[in-house]
Amino acid sequence: MLEEHLQKQNEKLNELLLDVVKTQKKSYKNLVTVFIVTVISLTLVICTMIFSFAWYESQMEVVTTTEAVTKEITTQEVSGENSSITNIDGNQYNDNAIHNEGI
Repeated sequence: MLEEHLQKQNEKLNELLLDVVKTQKKSYKNLVTVFIVTVISLTLVICTMIFSFAWYESQMEVVTTTEAVTKEITTQEVSGENSSITNIDGNQYNDNAIHNEGI
């Protein structure tokens, strides 16, 4: 009688363990499925963002302008005995005199 009882307990325990293993396999499959769906969804979202940005940028006009820089040089002539020119720095030049700053 005791042996029969122990054998029934072992059978029930084995059935329980088999049910646990089956449940774990189902959980693992569900987890893998959710992971794959998540990766695919994120990939689609990222690709959509990239293509949307590329389309948005393609709507913009690219304008390049080149402007010619012209520099106007004016010269002043001094005529007369006591004529002088004062430049922007405040240096005064008389007739054809040359100003040397390093002296």
